Amino acid sequence: MIKPLFTAIPLLITFLLGAAFLDILFSKKKIGSTALWIVFAFAVGLGITASISFFVLAVNGSYQWVLILVAQLLLLAGLLFRQLKKGPIALPTLCRPPLQDLVMVGLLIVLLFISWQIATQYPSGGWDAWSIWNLKSKFIFLAGQRWVDLLSVEMWRSSPHYPLFLPLINVWIWGFLNKPAEVTPAVVSMLFYLLIVLLLYASLRRESSSWMVLLAPLLLLSSELYSTLAVSQYCDIVVGFYVLASLTSLWRAEQEQSQSWLILGCILLGILSFTKSEGTVAALLIFLLMALRKFLRKRSFPELIFSAAVLFLAAVPTVIFNLFFSPGNQTFTNGLQSLEHPITLDRFKLCLAFLLSEVISAKWFGLWITVIVISLLSLKRGWQGALKIFPLSLSLYLGIVLAYYFVNTQFEIGWMMQVSLDRILSSILPSLLFWVFAACLTGMEGKDSKPDAQSLKS
Repeated sequence: MIKPLFTAIPLLITFLLGAAFLDILFSKKKIGSTALWIVFAFAVGLGITASISFFVLAVNGSYQWVLILVAQLLLLAGLLFRQLKKGPIALPTLCRPPLQDLVMVGLLIVLLFISWQIATQYPSGGWDAWSIWNLKSKFIFLAGQRWVDLLSVEMWRSSPHYPLFLPLINVWIWGFLNKPAEVTPAVVSMLFYLLIVLLLYASLRRESSSWMVLLAPLLLLSSELYSTLAVSQYCDIVVGFYVLASLTSLWRAEQEQSQSWLILGCILLGILSFTKSEGTVAALLIFLLMALRKFLRKRSFPELIFSAAVLFLAAVPTVIFNLFFSPGNQTFTNGLQSLEHPITLDRFKLCLAFLLSEVISAKWFGLWITVIVISLLSLKRGWQGALKIFPLSLSLYLGIVLAYYFVNTQFEIGWMMQVSLDRILSSILPSLLFWVFAACLTGMEGKDSKPDAQSLKS
């Protein structure tokens, strides 16, 4: 009983930080639903926790759990005091939920049970988890001022150039347990899995009351491979969550012409950049596409500068890490310049062959084929209005990652694709599901992708 309690306390503090910030950013009525409020409170709160932990680590030279705890409690008290001066804090109101929501709650309970069963089969996580993310966590927690040794070039097998978001979340919970408990990374992975499913459902539920909104999370939950990857303690589940959270926020910002959603989306992009190198690429790509669309439609430079400033402030930990701590990518050989390991046409063909075989692979049980068919049925609607940021971002992101694999001739391409491609696809799958189902639902109900009077009131 004691261990679950000490695991829940740090997550509760993190959640309250995010909730207090959301209350400043916009009222509960505008954010939409209790489920969305919970998801985005965790999304922002986890970013705040990781940022504070990193600043203490960078300035102090070692991980000081007490300083991090005090800093978060002081920030939480300050946020609450600021809001109490303005009036009562806007908490979500509980009411009798519709039947669809009760079914979703049942699915989440099933998800917790299944994911825990899978997690217990991989107590140390997948190979990348224990050799990269969990190893970094233990260095930070146990090594004192020698934690920087994990960033040395000799540690190239552990990707020292990757940011520290996920390890810092693990260590934040370990501080309450006073030991590097093996179960913590599994709990964190399960949390992000739960948040993804809840965000996918709640975002679609806000667009439609149709029972079809349950199909998207059901498709995700039906994939044994996705569930296994989600709880195997890789950082790809974190990347997938923040890609979905930032895209839905920016999409809703345009739908409702809301500056609050725009600020939230840019903050989430900043947090996304601190998760992984791929997350940094995704964050910059999504922001550039959003900025280009806004410039072409409005040519509003002040709004673009403001959005860029919000993104930069949220991405300060990423900037500091890359400038002063990261040793750079030690496992990259530029095949465009290398004479010993040049790129070849066969390497390019293998990239495409692995992508095709992965999409139709039996291990996904037809999930990607189903998604592709649904996307073709709603192709026109999916490329209209604000929704087009989803296919543009996801396709370009996948193209950039595959281009990196093609150009990086440090490793044999077959091995790289075999061990990584399914995780890359899993990180874009939730956002892809949201896009195809949002396009279908808006098409079925005759909704326009442009903001209307009703959406502005909601």
